[in-house]
Amino acid sequence: MRTMLADAGFVDVDIVVKPRSEEIIGAWMPGSQAEKYVSSAYVTASKPASPDAPAAPRDDVFRRPTREPVVLDTAPPAPAPVAAEPAAKPAAAKAAC
Repeated sequence: MRTMLADAGFVDVDIVVKPRSEEIIGAWMPGSQAEKYVSSAYVTASKPASPDAPAAPRDDVFRRPTREPVVLDTAPPAPAPVAAEPAAKPAAAKAAC
């Protein structure tokens, strides 16, 4: 994987196999030994911009500095007021002559 990323132009490639990866993958199909061939890992890399590429937004502007959970306001928005339609007028009864 490191070679594929480097061939695609990435630099500073870092691959760290996640703890317990072997144990978890081994539990998927016990006895298959899949954990010898498959791993779960954290992969980070950078790709330098080409000289003619437009400036990208700064990453640190969009990322939170800590891993604190983001609390969203889960209250549903108040419904918009609905204008009442005028009541239908009853049809005028014709007088029998």
